[in-house]
Amino acid sequence: MNANPEEFGTDPIELQRRLNDVCNRTELRPLLPQRSVGYVPSLDLPFLVDDQGSILMSSDALANPVSAAVVLRQAIELSILLPFISSSSPCDAVTAAWFALTTAKKYANFHFSHQQLRAATLPAYFKQDAPAAIDPLGTAAPEVKQHLKSLLPLQGMDGSLIDRMSSSDWNALSARATSFGAIAGPTEYLITTGGDTRLSISPDSEFSRYGCRRTPNVDLVSFGSSTATAITAQDLEVCERHRQSFVHSAFETRLPQAAAKLAGRIKREILTFCVGSDPRNTSVLLCSSGTDAELFASCLVAEALPGPVTNLVIAPAETGSGVTLAAAGCHYDNRTPLGTKVRKGESILPPQHAAIEVCTIPCRDRRGTLLPRGEFEARIVQAVDRAVASGSCLLHVLDAAKTGWSGPDISLVRQLRNRHGDKLAIIVDACQMRSPKRSLAEYLQLGCLLQVTGSKSFGGPPFSGALLVPEPLRQKFAKLTQCPPGLGDYATRVDWPRDWGVTDQTLNVDYNIGLLLRWSAATRQMRRFAEVPASMRVEILSTLAKTIRSCIADSPAVVPVSSVPASLPARPQRTSPGPTSWDQVPTIFSFRLRGTSAGSSTFLSHAEMKSVHRWLNQDLSQIAEKLGDADEREIAGSIFHIGQPVELCADQRDTFSVLRVSTGARIVSRIYHDLSRGHNVAARLQRECDQIPKLFAKLDWILRRWEQLEAADSATSTTTTDTAAPSQPTRSNPVFKA
Repeated sequence: MNANPEEFGTDPIELQRRLNDVCNRTELRPLLPQRSVGYVPSLDLPFLVDDQGSILMSSDALANPVSAAVVLRQAIELSILLPFISSSSPCDAVTAAWFALTTAKKYANFHFSHQQLRAATLPAYFKQDAPAAIDPLGTAAPEVKQHLKSLLPLQGMDGSLIDRMSSSDWNALSARATSFGAIAGPTEYLITTGGDTRLSISPDSEFSRYGCRRTPNVDLVSFGSSTATAITAQDLEVCERHRQSFVHSAFETRLPQAAAKLAGRIKREILTFCVGSDPRNTSVLLCSSGTDAELFASCLVAEALPGPVTNLVIAPAETGSGVTLAAAGCHYDNRTPLGTKVRKGESILPPQHAAIEVCTIPCRDRRGTLLPRGEFEARIVQAVDRAVASGSCLLHVLDAAKTGWSGPDISLVRQLRNRHGDKLAIIVDACQMRSPKRSLAEYLQLGCLLQVTGSKSFGGPPFSGALLVPEPLRQKFAKLTQCPPGLGDYATRVDWPRDWGVTDQTLNVDYNIGLLLRWSAATRQMRRFAEVPASMRVEILSTLAKTIRSCIADSPAVVPVSSVPASLPARPQRTSPGPTSWDQVPTIFSFRLRGTSAGSSTFLSHAEMKSVHRWLNQDLSQIAEKLGDADEREIAGSIFHIGQPVELCADQRDTFSVLRVSTGARIVSRIYHDLSRGHNVAARLQRECDQIPKLFAKLDWILRRWEQLEAADSATSTTTTDTAAPSQPTRSNPVFKA
């Protein structure tokens, strides 16, 4: 790397400032507390990692903020790998060099735009292909050897070590390529892998489609648990520790065993924290989302139950967007969690298999009002009776929907179960995780399948789902001799029970690293919530609910949408909830927004609600300042992440859109545990409540400044179009090939 000395110089104060800047990047700072980082102006390498793991950067490496970050990430990875390298093993040294570079390349493609990377002055070795595949016969092309020689000096080793590698060394390196490739990359990147396109981060906006950023944001105020929640810094650290443990296991060729061990622990914790059930009586299937759990359940039930199967889906608009496709045994996205490109809507069932008929049962009338309990449950009974008469039925129960309501009541579930026996299977969608474990355990005792997640109320990183299978379905599924082969694109062997015959027969991939990392963070959040006393959960959630309701009532443009029919209690009654049952406190508040003109009775469209959702999640302080709203600059600059808009309807002719403000387990845990937010629980709760009026104040400002915000959006879009490079880096089109 050559830098213009007149431009960058070797001034120690300036070099130290640049070093401090790069070390304080959000994604790098957590990796550095145990590492010494300095600079040597005369260093003729981009960096050097010494035998103690200390990192020395050159002045050239610090010349550009982007190159400094990418080179430092490579150096950090080498420093992490140092304890795993045997001084007598050339294969270890070369593996570390290749792995660190591959991780740095993925870091670069994930964090920086096409233009930024093209403008950065990066070492020449970044432009060469990493040796992801070495000839298994024990040879390597001269250009590969030369490439590796240029990397070894970065860890204080002589590049000539490459020439002394034996055929067995090259074979060992080749054998390591696959396992190391699965864990190569920074943790913040890896947690966005192993899922469908909903996990993808836009290189332009730096958000997923659900408004989650690629790294933790300490300035973010999150009330979006009904959709998804961005990962916390503490959860990212948990994921990083597991990643480093995987790296250690890979050096010892034990990665499959390490993945299986973590998967087993996650499954036990899911049972402990979600339902408290005996793991001997319930099987757990890990999956990338609740939609995957639906697909697994539909396909397994179709194999296990007699006759053609009818899948009765309750209120599809208020569950996952791909649920109706998954319920039919079809691909719900164009990419599966394991990266296979498929055609959305195409069946994964074998051609000779009877199709799964999907029938939907609405929960609202054309005005958006929830149906009376009697009418709603009568429709369900009729549909179940009709389905069972022609074969078997899989009935959905919602606990809770996107807007917070639940149904049908468990008493009806019991009646239908007793009436139809084995011809009726029941699946409970509890993905929102807004019920205590004794309530969810009651479903399992009835023999219901149960969908859970760690990424809604619990606030783990999106997406992390699981399907819980109780007796007697557990035994039926375990005895299956066949399953749709297409499920092999959705799950890995460690995700499913190893004692099921279809696991090894259907699933070809050993593990899904991204899913395991996400679940490891989610179980941390579950553990924290379990430590909060039951009475404190009720107190915190009740106070937050009161504040939210008050703000909605005080906002003329905000029109609440009820999640409770007039004939139903706050939540369907199961066993006696007791005085400290937090699930009786509402945690999802849905509302419509009136139009932008004064006194308008027109509600915002779904597209307009998407704009509101996006603007809430952005710092708009500069726009407020340009508009002369100096007194509202702080409000406009506040960043709020709430539940994305949902289109509610009785049928496709009559729809309307709602936004959602949600509380949940993660907020409760933060208020109870996080001493940095106040000296006691009362102070921390008040701090959280103080954010809610600011959220609605920003909503009001957005509605008043609608035309100006649209104009600013248009100007930004034009600038991006005019200045963008021909293509942006993505997984399929990266700047640097890893």
